Amino acid sequence: MTKIKNISFLFIFVSIFSLFLGVSSSANNPNNRFLDNGDGTITDLKTNLMWLNQKEYIALAPFDEAKEYCKSFNYNNHSDWRLPTKNEFNSIIDKKNYPAIISVFQLGKADIYLYWTQVKHKKLSDRIWVLELAGGKFRHVDKDGTLKVWPVRDIK
Repeated sequence: MTKIKNISFLFIFVSIFSLFLGVSSSANNPNNRFLDNGDGTITDLKTNLMWLNQKEYIALAPFDEAKEYCKSFNYNNHSDWRLPTKNEFNSIIDKKNYPAIISVFQLGKADIYLYWTQVKHKKLSDRIWVLELAGGKFRHVDKDGTLKVWPVRDIK
């Protein structure tokens, strides 16, 4: 009985200490942070984003067409898709993986490419920030280039 009390006390102590440090078992743990919706999408419970997880719907287009593709994209009765920001992409990068993406996504080495963000370069109006999936790094490219489009949407 003493062992059970000690284990209970230790569990309570660790739980309180984790809360004090701001550690959340669901928000910071990649295994609990992402929800596979079973419909070709993944929900990020930390950022409240829904990511498309169907490679066949990840398009290839110049920037202006990529924005239009997302605007007109309708998947599972959701029509509010858009291009992700740099910060949103950054939230799913894992540089320990190759490609540098959290392993819940169904992307393989064949999907290593440049992916559009919605972020324009501040000083160069014809340049857009893109994610280089191989290394999880960002760079800017001309908006007329043809790159991959990975739709995302906000969870309301």
